[in-house]
Amino acid sequence: MTDEDGLQEVLFRMRGMGCSCTQLQWIDKRIPARTVSELLAGTGISSYGTQDRLAAVLEDEEYYLDLCVLSGGRDMCVSGFGAGAYSLAQLAPIFEKLYADARLRGLTLSLHPVKTDPPALLKGLMDLLPQLRLTLDVCQLYDAGLDPAAFIRSCAGRVDAVHFKDRDAAGNLCPVGSGVIDFKSAFSACRDAGVKVIFTEQETWTDAFSELEQGFRYVQALCTSEN
Repeated sequence: MTDEDGLQEVLFRMRGMGCSCTQLQWIDKRIPARTVSELLAGTGISSYGTQDRLAAVLEDEEYYLDLCVLSGGRDMCVSGFGAGAYSLAQLAPIFEKLYADARLRGLTLSLHPVKTDPPALLKGLMDLLPQLRLTLDVCQLYDAGLDPAAFIRSCAGRVDAVHFKDRDAAGNLCPVGSGVIDFKSAFSACRDAGVKVIFTEQETWTDAFSELEQGFRYVQALCTSEN
């Protein structure tokens, strides 16, 4: 999504699938935050908030705060602090500042762990900062050798959003529900843990919208079967 027309097309295609809410990621910063907000309103899609790598957020925090607020989002999410890049003593004040800045704008701050984040460092950060929320990714948990459902339940009361993304037996990303990850168990865990929103993701593809819609329909069916 490198220009306004491309972003508008993506949003219209998502809306055509029945999508009503999205988390803003990978939008070219040359598209002004206010323009992103106007395109969302024009397509009838609401913003849950933003997500980008910790390094990107630290480089231009005001941009992400503005994008989150102007789009009507409620959560600024940062992902991955990188193995060996930081110590706990370095990370804690960084996240304390991000949390305080987000709160001044009426936002929450969440962390999206990735498979390369050292578990001890993640645990230390979560213990030090009980106000920090979590945005989890089922595929990242699977790739880290964890049981996604068990991990989601262990974070009950602290995780608001979960990404559903799938991988096939060869290790390739594939439409949600067509790979090796047990999403029925993950979905039940989300219910048990009080998760507020699940996002369907498709990060590599042959036919982007067809494969995204396949996963989206699968998650919709899970929602229907659980009701």
